[in-house]
Amino acid sequence: MNYDVILLDDVREWLYKAGIDANACRAMFASGFSNLEVPIGNHLQQTIEKFLKAFLVLHNAQLKKTHDLDELAELCIMVNPLLYNILNNIGELTPFSTIYRYPISERLDISFSELVIYTKITEQVIKSMLPLFPSEVNSDLEILTDPILN
Repeated sequence: MNYDVILLDDVREWLYKAGIDANACRAMFASGFSNLEVPIGNHLQQTIEKFLKAFLVLHNAQLKKTHDLDELAELCIMVNPLLYNILNNIGELTPFSTIYRYPISERLDISFSELVIYTKITEQVIKSMLPLFPSEVNSDLEILTDPILN
């Protein structure tokens, strides 16, 4: 399939931004610092959000300003119904986009094991959807292929 150059540039930009968030997760995990659960959760959420937006842009889907991963998953599933099983549990990460980042919100107690589960969900979404992107953006996907948590 031939893709428009401008469309591919937009897809690359979303993938680049998703990669930055994935790298932030890697760095925070590697730092060994405590109390990074919420920031890591936020960057995991942002990684998936931007990755899904890249997929939607690739398919000329109408994007809305949203951080709701269930809403983005629904749009992706409309493009490709086979994504249902891959995207059916990503909504658990949505609260990390805003709710848990501000002082007025409830305090979040998240265990390291829960964070590992969210990381595995993020990695599985990316791994499962990588083949759905055209070869023209393969080099832009490399940053997303490394494990977030070693």
